[in-house]
Amino acid sequence: MDLGTTITVIVILLIGVIPFALLNRSNKKREKEFLEALNKLAGENNSKISSHDIWSNAAIGIDDTNSMIFFITKANGLAKVEQINIAEIQKCKLINSNRSFSSKGINSQVIDKLELVFTYFDKSKTENTWTIYDVNINHADLTGELQLSQKWSKIVNEKIVILGKRKN
Repeated sequence: MDLGTTITVIVILLIGVIPFALLNRSNKKREKEFLEALNKLAGENNSKISSHDIWSNAAIGIDDTNSMIFFITKANGLAKVEQINIAEIQKCKLINSNRSFSSKGINSQVIDKLELVFTYFDKSKTENTWTIYDVNINHADLTGELQLSQKWSKIVNEKIVILGKRKN
């Protein structure tokens, strides 16, 4: 290979690699910011995050010791933070809002929204809804949000059962 070919190959490789490296760096920075915000929110509530998940525009975490769950979401430049004491929760359910359509004789379903809905023991408190995915906000295909929603619904409901056994 001559020098011109070598330089051309290097330039082509750089053009192909640099965008991925920049995207990866941006994602790592976003994840770090979400984790710091989640830890700050937990700290303000005398808690410490035991486990967490971060995705496109949100983060969720739990303090297993204090039975607190935390949620941060950012949409349209606004951040929303919430926390719930799991001891006050009767159940957590996953709401999957979807619609069916038919194209070329093939029936399909599209998920429009995924929400975790928390029902309190205290009936004077209204249900608390955390939106995990909303097609109107995210404007993108699902990238694991369904599995993530199922995972966290299960985590919270298992914690509710454990706390219920401690009361008895």
